[in-house]
Amino acid sequence: TWNTSPAGLPPQKHLQDVIFIPGRGAPLNNDLLKSAVMAYGGIFTSMSWASAAYYAATASYYYNGSQSVDGGHAVTLAGWDDNYSKGNFFITPPGDGAFLIKNSWGSSWGQSGYFWVSYYDVNFAFASPSYAFVNNQLVTNYTRKYDYDPLGYVNSWGWGGTNTTASFANVFTSVAAEQLQAVSFYVASDNSPYTVRVYTSATTGPTSGVLAANTSGTISTAGYHTVVLPNPVSLANGTKFSVVVQLTTPGYGYPVPGESAVQAYSSAATASPGQSYISQDGSSWLDATIVDATLNVCLKAFTGTSGLLPQTITFGTLSNKTLPTAPFTVSATASSGLTVSFNSQTTPICTVSGTTVTLVAVGTCTIQATQAGNTNYAAATPVNRSFQVTPGSQTPQSIAFGALSTK
Repeated sequence: TWNTSPAGLPPQKHLQDVIFIPGRGAPLNNDLLKSAVMAYGGIFTSMSWASAAYYAATASYYYNGSQSVDGGHAVTLAGWDDNYSKGNFFITPPGDGAFLIKNSWGSSWGQSGYFWVSYYDVNFAFASPSYAFVNNQLVTNYTRKYDYDPLGYVNSWGWGGTNTTASFANVFTSVAAEQLQAVSFYVASDNSPYTVRVYTSATTGPTSGVLAANTSGTISTAGYHTVVLPNPVSLANGTKFSVVVQLTTPGYGYPVPGESAVQAYSSAATASPGQSYISQDGSSWLDATIVDATLNVCLKAFTGTSGLLPQTITFGTLSNKTLPTAPFTVSATASSGLTVSFNSQTTPICTVSGTTVTLVAVGTCTIQATQAGNTNYAAATPVNRSFQVTPGSQTPQSIAFGALSTK
């Protein structure tokens, strides 16, 4: 049918950030929308549609009836004209000025698919936010997404009042050997400080296990945002890991973004115990399903192999001997003082081609060397060599390993 998306469409981009632009709230309160168009290009927004408000002769639209919280018709804000005459509308608005809108009904409609909406329209981007889609990336940036909120941000949770800080977490189980590179979540206020922590072996709650990553910052704009971990976290297949976020939303007492079932809107939302957690103090955690049986926090984790510090290390000839399955390691100290090693995984921090090991990120991993079809070719005890990793360096370095001993 006309309103059903075809099945099997391949993704074209990975959307990593969306900026929320507050509703106008007044006919001439348009500076934020104008600035967003200049900064980001076309802006996603919504309006109501009443055929009687459209004047085909000038492709103009002005609705002055009752105000609707949800506009219902999605359009793209492409530009504006402060001097667009009020005389161009079928119903005359109180003053001049209009937005230039790209509709979704094809180029044969309106003015080559575009039309004008009066600044005084009571439903255009008025009560609901508009959205700027930014930081769109190639679909190869990450190879896997872990989440429990396929429907997205439905509502906010917290303790209200002046309690503008809260923590939320998800516990996932890795389905392959890979590296955790980034996380994403929603923030309801501008200039929101956050701390992201990652724990591995999180078997008894979100902050159990081993702290593997800890990074902080401030998100300048309300919206959906991706935080790239400075140092990716290596995950073995079947690892239970948690992503924990402490977030402050200035002026707003409900910092926790959530997905839950709402009739006729997100009624398909489901949740299970042991997935999502919320906390007022970051210490005492409450399973989200106790608050609402269908509640999960909106918090995603991205894994992959994309590189931060490309660098190539070439190994010397490996002796073709039968060796135990324990891997050997190569350690490296980055200029920032980080320790780097290599780990044999399906999607590791480093990639192996023949005897060439390519480092694609600062982090920790191990390689299991193979030669002549021997899949258990590894050292009996760790073989260590040191090398410097300079951020951004493309210079290949060679380290010769002698024959590996047998056990």
